[in-house]
Amino acid sequence: MNFFTSTFSQLLLATSGVHLNVIGKENLTAQRPAVFIFNHRNQVDPVIAGALVRDNWVGVGKKELASDPIMGTLGKLLDGVFIDRDDPVAAVETLHTVEERARNGLSIVIAPEGTRLDTTEVGSFKKGPFRIAMAAKIPIVPIVIRNAEIVASRNSTTINPGTVDVAVFPPIPVDDWTLDALPDRIAEVRQLYLDTLADWPVDGLPAVDLYAEQKAARKARAQVAKATAKRVPAKKAPAKSAANKGAAATKAATKKASPKAKPSESKIAGKDGEASASPSSSAKGRS
Repeated sequence: MNFFTSTFSQLLLATSGVHLNVIGKENLTAQRPAVFIFNHRNQVDPVIAGALVRDNWVGVGKKELASDPIMGTLGKLLDGVFIDRDDPVAAVETLHTVEERARNGLSIVIAPEGTRLDTTEVGSFKKGPFRIAMAAKIPIVPIVIRNAEIVASRNSTTINPGTVDVAVFPPIPVDDWTLDALPDRIAEVRQLYLDTLADWPVDGLPAVDLYAEQKAARKARAQVAKATAKRVPAKKAPAKSAANKGAAATKAATKKASPKAKPSESKIAGKDGEASASPSSSAKGRS
C-alpha cells in the first residue's frame, strides 16, 4: 500500500481547511476494488476523490499532467498512470496496464470527462473508465462533487478553506453491459450526475434506477404493439371477383331452370317390345 495514496490527500485537505460533507459514505467501501469516477472542475477534485477512496487505489489522468510541476509530481507520488490520448495504440496499452492493476485488487480513480471543465455543467463522458470496469469485471462507483470551485478555481494551485458537498452512489455492476449498448449505459450514468447536481439530495440519496428510462421505453413500445394488434382485424379468405360471382350465379340458375332432355319418340319402345311407328308412316300405309 502506497503511503501517499492512503494519507496524502486527507492531510492536504485537512491542512488547507477543506471539509467534506459526504452523503452515501457507506458506498465508498461497499465493494472493492471498483472504478471510482468523479466530475472534474479543478485541480482539487482528484485530491477530494483520493481522500474519499483512501487506500488501495491508483489514479488515472491524461499524459499532459505528467509534465505539470505540481500534478505530475503528485501523480508519480500516488503511483498515477498517464494516458496519451493522441496515440491510440499507446492509450490502449496503458488501459491494459490499468486493467491489470484492477484485477490485482487496486481500485481506479478517474474523471470520465477527461479534463477540467470551466463550467458548472457536466461534460461528455469518455468510454475509458467504463471499459476498464467491464474488462476487470468490477463495478463503477459515481462520486458527484457539487461545489469544489469554492475552494479552488479551475487552474488554481491554491486551496482555500471551505465545505465541499459530495454524494457517493452505490456501486453500479457492469456484468451485463455490452460494447454495443455502452453509449446508452454511459449516458445513463452521466444523467445521474446531471440530476443530482440539479436537485441536490439533503437527507439522503434518492433511489436510483439507471435503467428506468430504458424500461419505460420498452413498456411503451409493448403497449403500442398490443394496441395495434387489437385494431388490426383477422385476415379473411380472399373474396371472389365480381366476374366469378356472376358466372357462378348464371351457371346455377341455368342448371336449375333447364328440364331433363326427353328421349326421341322414335326410340320409345312400345309395351309389346316393338318400336312404335311414327304418325307419318301409318298414314302412308293406309293410302
